[in-house]
This record gives sequence, structure tokens and C-alpha cells, in this order.
Amino acid sequence: MILGFGDASVAAVVRPGAGALLWHDGVTRRAGDPRIEALGGEAGWRATDGNGLDVVLEPLGGPASFADGTREWLCRVRGTAAGVAVECLGHAVAEAAPGRGWKRPGLGREVAAWLGDDLAVALRARRPSRAKNHEAEEVSGFVWRGDPVGPHPIDDPRLSTAYAGDGVQRRAGLELWETEESEFPLRLAGETVGEGELELAGGLRLRCAFLRWHHGGRVGAGRYDIVRAGA
Repeated sequence: MILGFGDASVAAVVRPGAGALLWHDGVTRRAGDPRIEALGGEAGWRATDGNGLDVVLEPLGGPASFADGTREWLCRVRGTAAGVAVECLGHAVAEAAPGRGWKRPGLGREVAAWLGDDLAVALRARRPSRAKNHEAEEVSGFVWRGDPVGPHPIDDPRLSTAYAGDGVQRRAGLELWETEESEFPLRLAGETVGEGELELAGGLRLRCAFLRWHHGGRVGAGRYDIVRAGA
């Protein structure tokens, strides 16, 4: 299980076995050996690290189910992190088993944007086994809408990225054609406020960018993760 959350002042990603990245006051630090506890099936999850991280994530509804078997829940998050009280949005991700025809298990890009209880987005981009670049990626995604909020598949999700000279993602744009009948796409723009890296199993590396997302006059939070083979 992977957990993440964020708002204007604090953001985090927690991956047992790899560690955690926590952004606060413009600084990203790494926390080792986080623990995730399931609170009665899919009723919620608690993440702790013994060093000030103690948050509970409560799903706001059922999960989005991706074609590879990955499931993702939009969650309400409460607790403490980096010495401050946390009450924001986030997600819980149950990754699929390795394989399913991808070039490497887990290799690809993942995006999350949380604008409110009534609007959030999740995208996953994966390269088929013979693909060599982003143009061949298979991109799929969901948007959470409604009352009660629930995940709806996006017919044509499009992701654009601007990179810095060091290869770190600095800005991102989403153009989401939710259905074939959509007259206009849902558009979001994000800029990186913090970033960090974790070593994953199998020689992979996670480059995580914490983003501030914008849609109309709304401002939210989220992440843009890139998983690559290690150097």
C-alpha cells in the first residue's frame, strides 16, 4: 500500500520498504521505515514513522480500478506531520502484482491532483514492453466528482511536462477529455514546490515532485512521480 497527502503547507508520500518523503516549509526530507496499518479492511489506513508522522486516511468512497489491477482511493487525511496538524486530502494506492506486459514492473509515471472533496484526478502512464519513449505510453485516468464523490474513467487523458536541466519535472499540465461527448476538456496546471527521490525494489528509483495544482480559481495539491531504472 502507498499513501500520499498534501495541502499548501505540507505534503508526503509513504512507501513501506522504501521510506517516506515529507515536504514542509519549502524543504523535503526523507523519513525511513514508515509503517502502514489497515484500519479494518478498506475502512482506512494509518501511517506512522516514530518521528512525528501519524496520520489516518479515510476513503471518501469506493476506489478507482485501473486495467492493470491497481486500485486508488481518494481520502480525507487527519493527524500530524513535520510537527504540524494535518487536515487535507490524499490517496491510498494498492498496486497491482508485477507484470501485465509492462517493460518493467512499476516503471512509468503517476500523477495525483486533489482540488477538493468534489474534484480530484489520478493518472497512470505505462510503457508496453517494446516501447522506448513517452509517445508510446498507455495513459489511463479517473476523475472524482459528484455527491457523494466517486471515480469516473477519463476517455482521453493527456499529460504534458516541463523539465529542468537536471531532469526533474518542474511544471505539468493535464488536459482531460472525460467522455467522447465532452465539449471542453478539464484542464489543470501544476508547478513543483518540492521534490525528492527514493530507492525502490528491483533497482528502480522514484523521482517524486510535490505539486501545487490550479483549476480555474481553485488551488489544490498532489504529486507527479516518475519511476525509472536505477543508474
